[in-house]
Amino acid sequence: MGHLYVVHVDLQCSGFEPWCSYEVSNIGTVDGGADNADAKITKMVFTQPGHVAGVPLTFNLASIKGESLMCTVTWSPGALAITEDEGQFVDRVSATLKKGFSNLM
Repeated sequence: MGHLYVVHVDLQCSGFEPWCSYEVSNIGTVDGGADNADAKITKMVFTQPGHVAGVPLTFNLASIKGESLMCTVTWSPGALAITEDEGQFVDRVSATLKKGFSNLM
């Protein structure tokens, strides 16, 4: 099992007080198949819809054994309660997360 680099993201939702600011959902590592198999899984992506009544930001992690770790980020439009463009904000958070994972190598 690998180590998870935790990024602190301080968020507030409009209209209610969230019980947490983000969720990490990790389906783990999947065996992609034998090296000599006719077909082999080399990449897996996992995502889920934004949580309207839950956490404002969700990080969805999945990987194939021996391959890259994939991470998607989901949110409901308006749930981040920020004035800047939400896509740009999530891009910055994602870049910080990527840098953190790179520092583990």
